[in-house]
Amino acid sequence: MGFFSGKEDDSKNYFEQGKGLILNGDLDEGVKLFRKAIGLYPNITNQIFNIAFALHAGAESKNKAVGGNIYYSDGIVELETAIAIMELLSEFESNKADVWLKLGVLYDNHCIFDKAIKAYKTAANLDPEGPDGADALHNLGILYFNKGRGILGTKREENKGLHVYSANPNDDFVKAE
Repeated sequence: MGFFSGKEDDSKNYFEQGKGLILNGDLDEGVKLFRKAIGLYPNITNQIFNIAFALHAGAESKNKAVGGNIYYSDGIVELETAIAIMELLSEFESNKADVWLKLGVLYDNHCIFDKAIKAYKTAANLDPEGPDGADALHNLGILYFNKGRGILGTKREENKGLHVYSANPNDDFVKAE
């Protein structure tokens, strides 16, 4: 077994242990192990990204099941866990637009709009002509539109059901009730 494969095996072990801790609710210790895993084998970031993506999907699913909206009336633990993981990845993958785009979406869903704006802008700057940059600009447009309509920054229950269907300037913006 070569030098790098030993580090890769150790990294995978840290990853699996970290994933187990996170899934059992110990976010801080799980993120510490993810950090160790990345330090040993940087390519593990793709697997860590997938964990955050799955947690976000779980948060959306739980939220939808209780009739929630993008402001998450349920699934908040999964959403906050996904944010912590994606923040970690943004340290190690600071040049990847998809990490910043996903982080922006997570912040946006958790009503942390100032950080969402920064993350979307970073994604757009990193991928100015690609799909991640386009998605970031689209989401940024929706965020600013909602802010202009006075939808952002109010209590979540007051926003229940509000959703913008399109950020295309040629479309009429529609609120769901």
